[in-house]
Amino acid sequence: MPTMIKHIWSVLCIRSVIDSDNNNISLMNILEQIEVHIKDKKKIKNKIKIPINYELVNFWAKTKADEKVAMTTTVEIIDPNNKKLKTMKKDLVIPTNKLRMRERIKIQGFVFVDPGTYHFRVKYMTAKDKRSKQVAEIPFVVKLIENSGKRRPIT
Repeated sequence: MPTMIKHIWSVLCIRSVIDSDNNNISLMNILEQIEVHIKDKKKIKNKIKIPINYELVNFWAKTKADEKVAMTTTVEIIDPNNKKLKTMKKDLVIPTNKLRMRERIKIQGFVFVDPGTYHFRVKYMTAKDKRSKQVAEIPFVVKLIENSGKRRPIT
């Protein structure tokens, strides 16, 4: 039976830290939503870029430690209208004698036009696969709030 890949979890966060003593990971400030404060909602005609650095952290496992597995992971950012905004691909190898692998994808900026729920779709494909398999879809809510003078607006 061939080695199988299993997606364990995916999380959006501001930052992750791997402890050098025990190799455990800490996920800081999990991202579920963001509030964007603007001066006037009616003046939005173009995309708005939010200056934020964040990470998508994936945890993968395989069924056999004695085999190396090479795969390509794909992350798609989908807007509330189901339009694909961005695609990121990364080659990942889970080496022989390892059963698990964490993948940290660092992302700079988030671009949006409309408020609503965006989705980060996580897929993978091995060399033996003919098609990629979607294994996760992480919702990320963007709220648009007219500035009340309490916070500095982005635009």
